[in-house]
Amino acid sequence: MEFYSVVDDNKDRFIRTIEWDMMDKTKFFPLSMLSSFTVRCALYPLTLIKTRLQIQKHNDLYTGMFDAYGKIYKYEGFGGLYRGFWISSVQIVSGVFYISTYEGV
Repeated sequence: MEFYSVVDDNKDRFIRTIEWDMMDKTKFFPLSMLSSFTVRCALYPLTLIKTRLQIQKHNDLYTGMFDAYGKIYKYEGFGGLYRGFWISSVQIVSGVFYISTYEGV
């Protein structure tokens, strides 16, 4: 995995590659998990709505995305939008292990 940074020294711009060995893993792994968790918190309700729309039969429960959001919020509350969130969050930890083993190869 390569990361890039733009360095501006004396008005000369160049791109420097940040290699895996150059990164501080004690900062990278926790910040990687925190950023993944933050994105998951923001997008999980959309994923849940998409999944419920996909598994319903013959459009009998939800007519669309906004309808699904309204019904879930009305009948299940705010927590209903995050049903199954903690189980799916285990993927964050497995993703960190994947990155570390993938980069080690």
